[in-house]
This record gives sequence, structure tokens and C-alpha cells, in this order.
Amino acid sequence: MNQDINFLIPSVPQSPKWWRNIVMYQIYPRSFKDSNGDGIGDLQGIIDSLDYLNGSSNSLGIGAIWLSPVYPSPMFDHGYDVSDYRNIDPSFGTLTIFNRLIEAAHQHSIRVIMDLVANHTSDQHPWFIKSRASRNNSLRDWYVWRDPAPDGGPPNNWLSYFGGSAWTLDKTTNQYYLHKFAPQQPDLNNWNPKVNQALVDIMHFWLKRGVDGFRMDVVDRLLFDPTFKDAPCNLAYKKNVDPQVKKFDFSKTYYQPEVHQIIAVFRRVLDLYDAVGIGEVEARSIDFIQRFYDHGRGVQLPFDFLLLKTPWEAKKIGAHLKMYEKKLPRSSWPMYVLGNHDKERLADRIGKHNLKLAALMLLTLHGTPMMYYGDEIGLASMPLSKDKWQDAYTKNTKSDWTRDYSRGPMQWNSSKYVGFSTHVPWLPPNEFKNEQNVQEQEKGPNSILHLYKSLIKLRNNHRSLSEGTFELIYDGSEGVIGYLRSFRTEKMLILLNFTSTIKQLRLKHKGLLGTVIMRTHTHNNPQDLVCTIHLKPKEGCILKLEKN
Repeated sequence: MNQDINFLIPSVPQSPKWWRNIVMYQIYPRSFKDSNGDGIGDLQGIIDSLDYLNGSSNSLGIGAIWLSPVYPSPMFDHGYDVSDYRNIDPSFGTLTIFNRLIEAAHQHSIRVIMDLVANHTSDQHPWFIKSRASRNNSLRDWYVWRDPAPDGGPPNNWLSYFGGSAWTLDKTTNQYYLHKFAPQQPDLNNWNPKVNQALVDIMHFWLKRGVDGFRMDVVDRLLFDPTFKDAPCNLAYKKNVDPQVKKFDFSKTYYQPEVHQIIAVFRRVLDLYDAVGIGEVEARSIDFIQRFYDHGRGVQLPFDFLLLKTPWEAKKIGAHLKMYEKKLPRSSWPMYVLGNHDKERLADRIGKHNLKLAALMLLTLHGTPMMYYGDEIGLASMPLSKDKWQDAYTKNTKSDWTRDYSRGPMQWNSSKYVGFSTHVPWLPPNEFKNEQNVQEQEKGPNSILHLYKSLIKLRNNHRSLSEGTFELIYDGSEGVIGYLRSFRTEKMLILLNFTSTIKQLRLKHKGLLGTVIMRTHTHNNPQDLVCTIHLKPKEGCILKLEKN
């Protein structure tokens, strides 16, 4: 197998790093807004909702949207099984409508980020159809093929992230093909420079249309061990105890150091267009995540999924923030996230009573925040019986939990189909539709939606919050996290009370007094200069510091 990953890397211009100073928003297109009444969200629905996102005095103030895949697909894994990288699936619209989305979004000062699925395709992609046709086909080496083991079984013991063996026998040529995910998602052979070049060409195709960057799916797992040796036993495995703990680990398929060569090429292409790369990187450790910055050769924004996985406890979150900032490579920039399409809804994970505190933290941390659609209205999981589950992960693993829970329709109002569609949605709405919807929350000055709008507006208007330095003042050891954001002479102190008791804090930062400019419980509630602040249970606040 060819292990050289070398091909043309274009020269690069300097980038103004626009992606540092905005709030990003993930849209799961199937579930955001249906414009044609078929029960499935689409591109025109997103266009129709742009005023909600940005462009008016009452909008959220979002600066970029990331779209989960909208390419043509059999939809076994709802778009993460791509059958054509250069078009739009008819369920979402057309290339013409996509062009309109780009134009309209840019008019609303919203950048558009697509999903780049570079690890695998659909088994219905023309590349795979040709690859599986014969052993001597010109595209045979675009995928990963191996002869059966002596007993006729899989070539080795590698496991799929979606359950079972990572190999499926193709009877046409009597060889197995590799799939780290479902059998319907055969792995591309990213050791092959021709595959790398094809992916670069796809990037150029969309970037030339005005796309502003890519969220890169499983970017740390684009390669596999080319020796094809068996994976070692998983020491945490105990038979019949936890089905999620596998007998063999995934070390042969989830990371190979040479992947950084591929990412470096992707980065050079992005820089040509002043575009951003957001990396989905396994939350193994802070050191592992930060490896993907790679001194300007990696993605600009690897997700900090460790924060998403950290228990909602002040001490643990404070320790994580302290260590992440300490280890952050010089001139690099964090990307924080508290929810996405693969995880539990934030409201389910930390509880409704913590949502405002989470909003204040996410939107004031040092780095670029990525919101998940619906979190701004406190959207929780919808009720869904197992017979209605559509998730490919659940189908393959027989899990008791499904990602469908976090993918329900955006709730715009309390009508029968929550303003998402005029038809039965592909997934049912949340049962709390009378309170968790945009229309209802826009009426209340103390709603979580109003808090998100106020926070984003404050962030957009104060450079200390969008691009200032970060200094941890309270580390969470006593139930309070506090940090200072500074830009030139402007200083903002953020205080977060994670406890169920009132906290009295004396401002102790270099003799400065503070003006409370926002509280989670009452939102905009300016106060005179104070030297002591009382925080209610689960309350957060922002103080603008001034000299005594």
C-alpha cells in the first residue's frame, strides 16, 4: 500500500481570522425548517429563517452557520453516507437554492460552513460502485480491500464504531472492505494521494461557490494502521457487563500520526479562500485535541469535546478550563461546544435549571462558541418509542439510546407541527412545545432565548468578550467559577455560581470595582459600582471592572 501522502500544496495568503470573533450555530437541516410541507427541513427553510439568526435588531446575532451534510445520499446515516460530493440532495433542494442560501446568508452577515465527510462515502457512491466491480478496476485502491483470513473470516479483529466487525465481505470479488462505521459507509483509502486530491478538488468546488469553510467529520480517523495487525485487547472489557465496552480497542483505526499531513493540505486550501476548518477530534485528552492545531498546519478550530463530556460540576469544569488554557498552543484559539447532533440535548444532560448558567459560560469563554440549534430555547429531547428510531448507530449497535433524541424539529411556535412544517415532521416535536418555542419565548424578557440574544449582542459589542485574554480567578473549588476577559483597558469579570446556595463574593482583583451589566436571572440589570456581589443559586453575572 502506498504510504506517501504528497501532492501539490498551494501558497497561502495571510488570514484576518474572522472566525475568532463570532458565534457559530449548528443547523441539522432535516430538522430546522420545512418550506415545502414534506415534513423534512430544507435549504429554503433555512433561507426563510435567516432574519431569526441575524440581520435584524431582534435576531440572535449569529455570525456563521454549520450545516450537517446536505449532499445527495441514500440517508442511511442521514447524510453522512455521501453518494455525490458535488450536488445537493433533492430532499434539501438544489444547487441553485444552495447558491441563494450562500448569497442570502452573506447579505445577513452570516458565513456558511459545510460538512466535509472525508473518511467514507456511501456504498452507492460511483467511486465505490466502480471500486467493487473488479479487483483490477482503476478505483480499486480508492477503498480498503483485503483477502479473507485463512478461515474465510474478516482479515483482522478490527471493530466498527457502529458495532460488530469493521469488515464486510463483498461476494463480487471475494474480498472484504473496511468500514469504521456502518457497512453502508465504506472507508476511503486516504493513504492514496489520488483520494486526497479528489477531496481537495471537492473543497475547491464548494469554496469557489462562496462556502466559508468546513467542519471536518472524524478528522482524526481518516487513516488506519497500514500493517493491518490485530488490535490489542481492551483491558476495560468485561464479558456481559457493558455492551459499549468492546473486547478489542480501536487503536488501529482511530489515529495515525500521518493524518496531519492530510490536514496540512486541507488547511492550505482553506487559507487560499480565507476559510475555516473545524475539526471533529475524539476527546481522548487535552494534549490529543490540541495536537490538531499543529502550528498553523492543522485545523483552526478543533472542537473541545472534553468540555461537553465534563460533568456539570464547578470544580471539574474549572480544572478543565485551567488546563486547556495552560496547554493551548501559542496563537491558537479554542472552540467550545456544549451540544451537537451526536450527544444528548443540553437540557437533558445538565437539567433545565442550569441552562442559563451554561449559556452565560459558553458565550463568554475565551474562544469561538458553537451553539446547537434549539439550545437557545432550552429544547429537550422529544418522546420517541423504539419502533420510531431511525438512527443508523442505533440500528447497528442495538443501543438503548438513540441520537434521534437530539435531532427533533426546531420549535418555532406551539402549533400542531411547532411551526416547523405543515406536515407530520420526520421526527415528532418535543412534548413541552408550549414553552420551548421561539414565539412564546420572544414574549418573555426573562426567557432563555432573550438571554442568548442579550449575551450574543453583548459579546459582539465588547472585544474583551469576543477576543480578549482569559484569566481564571475562581477555579470552582468552592462551587464558583470566575474569569477575567480583558482587551486593552476593558475588563469583564464573569462569575458563575454552580451551587444551590447564595454566594457572596468580594471583588478581589487588583483593587477594581465592578458594574453588573448582566445577570442570568434578570438579564439586563445594570447596577452601580460594587465591591461585593451576591449570586443566587445557579446564577451567573457579568461585571465591567473599573478602578476604585
